[in-house]
Amino acid sequence: MQNKNTVPKWLLVVIIAAVVSHLLLLLSSYHSKKQLQEQQEFYQLASEMKEELNLDIDIPEVEK
Repeated sequence: MQNKNTVPKWLLVVIIAAVVSHLLLLLSSYHSKKQLQEQQEFYQLASEMKEELNLDIDIPEVEK
């Protein structure tokens, strides 16, 4: 007979898996936001350089 105060092992495994999955999702989201920010900074700098040098090139817009 199982003690009433213990948690089944399968429930602990499910909870730990959910926490790890959520942490990986947060890390992925943070990395995507950081990458988008770096890309926006790059295109901003490229636009400024284009204006300074009077170049006739197309610089794509970055989604915000």
